[in-house]
Amino acid sequence: MVALSEEELKKIIEETKDDIRDIDEVVEDDADGKPSTVEIGKDEATDDMQAIEDEMAKYHLETYDEEDFQDNPLSGIGSLTYYASNNEDPYITLRDDKDEDDENLVIKPTDNLILAGHVERDCSNLDVYVYNEEEKQLFIHHDILLPAFPLCVEWIDFDPSDNSSGNFAAVGSLSPHIDVWDLDVIDCIEPAYQLGKVTKKTKKARKSKNTALDAHEDAVLDLSWNKQARHILASGSADFTVGLWDLNSGKMAMHITEPQEKVQSLVWHPFESQSLLTGCCDHKAMLFDCRDPSNNHKAWQFDGEVERVIWNHFEPFYFLASTETGFVYYVDVRQTGTVFTLRAHTKAVTGLSLSNHIAGCLTTVSADRTCKIWDLKDNKPECVLERDLHLGHLQCCTPCPDAPYIVAIGGEQSSVKVWDIKDNATVRNHFSDRQIQIPKHLEIECPQPETSSDVAETTNTTDAMETLSIEPTTSSSTSYVGSKMEKKKKKNKSKKSPLVKKH
Repeated sequence: MVALSEEELKKIIEETKDDIRDIDEVVEDDADGKPSTVEIGKDEATDDMQAIEDEMAKYHLETYDEEDFQDNPLSGIGSLTYYASNNEDPYITLRDDKDEDDENLVIKPTDNLILAGHVERDCSNLDVYVYNEEEKQLFIHHDILLPAFPLCVEWIDFDPSDNSSGNFAAVGSLSPHIDVWDLDVIDCIEPAYQLGKVTKKTKKARKSKNTALDAHEDAVLDLSWNKQARHILASGSADFTVGLWDLNSGKMAMHITEPQEKVQSLVWHPFESQSLLTGCCDHKAMLFDCRDPSNNHKAWQFDGEVERVIWNHFEPFYFLASTETGFVYYVDVRQTGTVFTLRAHTKAVTGLSLSNHIAGCLTTVSADRTCKIWDLKDNKPECVLERDLHLGHLQCCTPCPDAPYIVAIGGEQSSVKVWDIKDNATVRNHFSDRQIQIPKHLEIECPQPETSSDVAETTNTTDAMETLSIEPTTSSSTSYVGSKMEKKKKKNKSKKSPLVKKH
């Protein structure tokens, strides 16, 4: 492809106009100096000429051929290329919208990003939404064509190329490997890197059984990035295992084989970099100390396959687990039983979301198509609101890191819904006296546990997970993923979209 500058284009236009004038002059000379050689009857010619003159007089075209267009720049075909740029043409009032398109690519400091896996027939995409709370706008910034059906997505604020902040999305799919995409690149066709990609060499090693397993053998069902040890990513798989990946080397650093069924959900503790909570299809939630997971773990038995597990960041010894039977369990890790059991829905509870700012404000979504808002104050759950969001079977939900009442919800239909629950008078009045708190899970340190040697001990993150050679670094990011929302501060890279993110 050859691109001409405006100066070169103007020069070509002027030369073309001169050539057109020369051709017009030659045609006029030929028409004036050479009579027609065709002989026709005088009477017929006279009648025809008279008919033509009468017709031209009717439309006032008697002097049409005598008008001089030689000096008119808009005459002839030369006028088609008279202006080198539309900005120079006075007759064009609608200017190029390139600047407007560039403005839409810029992420404002008040924007949040939502990552959502989207499947339509045989096409799988990772949609990157932009949501602006002030303007109440939600739109797709760009999307990424995925090679396989997506099952989970996790935002990662870590660039292994230079150990700095990054803007990546790890996607688990029906394939046993994990694709990591650079979200700053528009229209990318390949992932930035892959984890656990099986090659011919690794297949031979597996058959020989002389080496430890270094990748999953089945679909990746869930992912969790460690915000304390930022180069560690955990993955739960349908092969009944949990993998811990070192993003610096791109290899699996540890393989946890204690689960007896598919690992459907997992999440790192918000303060303890070594503590990993998992939910499995064997009706169990398991807590691992990843420094020695085989000998230091604890399990809780529930009624049904575990769909989702989350930590309560306001009470770091507690977690919530939901099951396929519609129950939600609240658990104290220092105890063997549950604090309370809640019959939340009639079908599987597929999503759990605790507000980052309002203690006890829980959102649940279910395959029964409903979304419910709960108040867990004093461990006495109360349903505040129930809504059908018309998204079909609801599949996930996650809270906004900035706004206490905003939650993103994904369902079987193609769209993602961002719901500001305070718009509902019932919710607004119920939580009106509740103090809005700073997200403490980003800044406070977890206290020491009182009892039980079965539970992973709380330690300083400096010596956490020594077997993985982890050197924790500070993080200045929060994620909102499920649909997952993210925000961070990061310098722009060349040949990438001009994303400007807020800390």
